[in-house]
Amino acid sequence: MENGRLPSQQLGLELGIHERQLRWFTAQGELFPLPEEAERQRAEQSQRQAEQAQQRLEQLEAYLRSQGIDPNQIPES
Repeated sequence: MENGRLPSQQLGLELGIHERQLRWFTAQGELFPLPEEAERQRAEQSQRQAEQAQQRLEQLEAYLRSQGIDPNQIPES
């Protein structure tokens, strides 16, 4: 038993206590997320990606306007 955790060679994980709960850890000692934590992380990542895409769109629109092009008048292909 290392670091107060019980390793599982078959799973490649360690079982231990985190915030008074029995939780899984990776072999590197990182907390293995619960399904709801993993979903929240995915949602946060998707939100960040959407915000970055919106910023990029706004930058491209500003560039087009600076070149005298109305981004709303670009024909769809």
